[in-house]
Amino acid sequence: ISTNKTLTVGTGTTTLGGALGVSGATTWAGTTISGQTTITNDTASSSKTTGSLKTAGGLGVALDTYVGCDLNIEGSTNIVGLSASGVLNVTNNTNATNSSTGAIITAGGLGVAQDAHIYGKLNTTGDTTLSNVAMSGSATIGTTLDVTGTTALGNTTNSGTLTIGGNTSAV
Repeated sequence: ISTNKTLTVGTGTTTLGGALGVSGATTWAGTTISGQTTITNDTASSSKTTGSLKTAGGLGVALDTYVGCDLNIEGSTNIVGLSASGVLNVTNNTNATNSSTGAIITAGGLGVAQDAHIYGKLNTTGDTTLSNVAMSGSATIGTTLDVTGTTALGNTTNSGTLTIGGNTSAV
């Protein structure tokens, strides 16, 4: 076969007895590879159009995937069943002004098994339950504070009306 010629081998299955060496651009349509495939080109990726393996369409992976370095994602990301064993570090610093703004937004609840440190304001809307509260510093309550159970107040300054009902004792 000479340069710039085409080789057509039948219309069915073609079997080669050894390695197939191809140089230059190659187009394969509807290719199925049944064995492990290795791409030896080591071009790093810095965008969705660079790297050793590029695809113009989507990528479907049926089994586990291991990424040896950083994973950069452009656009919206949907992750179902995320389970992380390392530290989740969100570097976005968008402040929250309501339940639909901020660096982390969730449509469901938030469960935290250990301590939480909040260095800004904790704003709540609706019923709020706090158990075993210890405070240092000041607290401002905008409307009504209802307390059920034993309450100890020490070094308390009140600038408005303070009404206490039931049994009381001095601390």
